[in-house]
Amino acid sequence: MIKGKAISPYWFIAALGAILFLPMLGAVHLFDWDEINFAESAREMLITRDYGRVTINFQPFWEKPPLFIWLQAISMKLFGVNEYAARLPNALCGIATLMVLFHYGRMYRNATFGWFWVLVYVGTWLPHAYFKSGIIDPVFNLFMLSGMVHLALWATAQGNRQYRHAALAGLFIGLAVLTKGPVGLLLPGLTAILYMVVKRKWFLRPLPLLLATGVFLVTTFAWYGVETMRNGWWFLGEFITYNLRLAQTEDAGHGGFLFYHFVVLLLGCFPASLLIFYKPKQLPESTDTQTKNMQQLHIWMWLSLGIVLAVFTIVQTKIIHYSSFAYFPITFIAASALYRWQEMEVKVPKSLVVALGCGVVLIGSSIMFGAFALSTATGMAGVLRNITLTNDVLNTQTWPTYLAFIGLLYLLVAFSGVVIAWKNQLMAGVARILIATAVTIQLIFILMLPYVEQLSQGPMIAFVQEQAKQDVYICAIGFKSFAQYYYGEKQPEDLTSPELLKVIAAYKDEFKTDYISPKQFNESEMFWYLYGRIDKPVVFVARSYKSDKIAREYPHLKQIGAAGGYVFFRREPF
Repeated sequence: MIKGKAISPYWFIAALGAILFLPMLGAVHLFDWDEINFAESAREMLITRDYGRVTINFQPFWEKPPLFIWLQAISMKLFGVNEYAARLPNALCGIATLMVLFHYGRMYRNATFGWFWVLVYVGTWLPHAYFKSGIIDPVFNLFMLSGMVHLALWATAQGNRQYRHAALAGLFIGLAVLTKGPVGLLLPGLTAILYMVVKRKWFLRPLPLLLATGVFLVTTFAWYGVETMRNGWWFLGEFITYNLRLAQTEDAGHGGFLFYHFVVLLLGCFPASLLIFYKPKQLPESTDTQTKNMQQLHIWMWLSLGIVLAVFTIVQTKIIHYSSFAYFPITFIAASALYRWQEMEVKVPKSLVVALGCGVVLIGSSIMFGAFALSTATGMAGVLRNITLTNDVLNTQTWPTYLAFIGLLYLLVAFSGVVIAWKNQLMAGVARILIATAVTIQLIFILMLPYVEQLSQGPMIAFVQEQAKQDVYICAIGFKSFAQYYYGEKQPEDLTSPELLKVIAAYKDEFKTDYISPKQFNESEMFWYLYGRIDKPVVFVARSYKSDKIAREYPHLKQIGAAGGYVFFRREPF
């Protein structure tokens, strides 16, 4: 108690989020591609002081709008250009998200349900883990959720309340579009259309719709409009072309089978993903108008889940976080099911308990035996051989055996929850599984992730950081990476060599153009690194399984080292 008043639950939720999301954000390097990609754009903003244009390699980068990059740039301005600052916006977004979930849950039913939703969310694998990353989606999804909730409120509102929810829907959807692009409008928009079809109710009345549209346009004009006024339509044209290409082709090799996202969500959102299949008898609807209206959110959640799965099943590019908005409807529906099971003193289906047990065993044993295998030289060599596609595995470093106990701990604690659920105490059993998941995620990030990074990209990052201390150019050859920009601390001056400018001018003359795209610029830069009159050494990073091919194609490059699946070359100036 403080001065006779109860402490607000929001303070408890903020404290919980701070404990879960803020520590150890800088424990490992940023991961290629996405984390380094966005952090590099923020770093370049700080260097150029051009906050209206997102760039990579100091060339226009039209794949993403700037709102999340702005947040990272602010964080880096305050705390320095480092991993912690790059991931801090998502950690703070995680705290805000938990508070928003509680708020909406309390509106939907009551404070108890709000807590249910919060606890289910933090006890689910992917939703929890994403707040400890430096990717765009957590911020993007929060804006979309808020926009969709206000669309749901607008659908049942009367009188002036329609205008309030219409304006807020337009604002949040506009912020979503500023964060990641048109999909921020597509998903809530399709959900609203499907809702009107299902309910046979057209709620988009002219004046509130006009207000929502106006707020949306004003919000998005903060970048889309200003960018167009400054630089014309070409940038937006390339931006739209890129987003259309994602839907039609597998971008940069990110393909997958048809039901890719179904599997990702089933496993990544355990145990919530199983709970949505078990719906107890519906409780009597409340007679309170506000609560009754908010119960419509349940319909919106199911519809939005279907929309996400349909859209990203059609989209050819398959990346794990594309379907991450589905974390909200899955955890909402799961929390709703748990809430109703608790309210109804009925027997819990044994099939649900068996399914929970199978999930716990699968995940726990995978962590345990995977870590144990990598604690042996044979297991580590086998993994590296699969990664590098070569028998020449260098600098093999096994994992500590104790990492296997993370999986064992999860298995023991979570399975005890399954046993409790079997005794018809579903809420107590699931709560133990959720707690075990949240704790295991923390242990994985603190103890295991540094070894995962060393296995995947650590040697490359270490090499790039070491070379950044020298007066050299750094380049990735034969594969796509952003590490050479961010960890190589590339500067705009690196692109102003007269010899490089001659190569670019020759390219323009050959194709009779005054403008070359960023892709063409990077190709020209690579040509100069490989064949041009360079003014200082160039070091190249390559995947080890491509090293023989690179050595044959570019015999003038000298191999200077190899480590952990990477080979390093150098070209001297002449």
